[in-house]
Amino acid sequence: MAATEFVPGQAKTEAITAHVLWITVGLSCEGDSVAMTSATNPSLEDIITGAIPGLPKVVVHNQVIAYEVGQDFIQAWFDAEAGKLDRFVLVIRGLPGQREDQRRRLLTGFGVNPTRAAHHRQRVVRPAGAQAAAVVAVGTCATYGGIPAMQ
Repeated sequence: MAATEFVPGQAKTEAITAHVLWITVGLSCEGDSVAMTSATNPSLEDIITGAIPGLPKVVVHNQVIAYEVGQDFIQAWFDAEAGKLDRFVLVIRGLPGQREDQRRRLLTGFGVNPTRAAHHRQRVVRPAGAQAAAVVAVGTCATYGGIPAMQ
């Protein structure tokens, strides 16, 4: 007996794995990331555990909710940059440090690439964004520059 489908193509869609690379690139900009964990209708738990019929398997790579740490956490970002991570959405929170501002650059580090020195967050966001299926900016800092952009 065939499984009951609640939506057309449900089995095909549920077989897809969609990655969400969620990075907070600012300094202390975790408000929306923490709020995401309290969301309902649907809850983050429902999305990640696949409790919603017809939804693809969703893997969220976010430093607030990740079990992985260090190189295990950052590997998904390097896989995305290299084109090895299929079907991913890049979510950006906060304001990436500016290249010309050396002090800000040092304060916004994000992992260490085994082939290079310490990774500045811009060096992670730009290549991943070029490979992403979609890029989503969340919050005032990511969309307009926030308080640091007020001049």
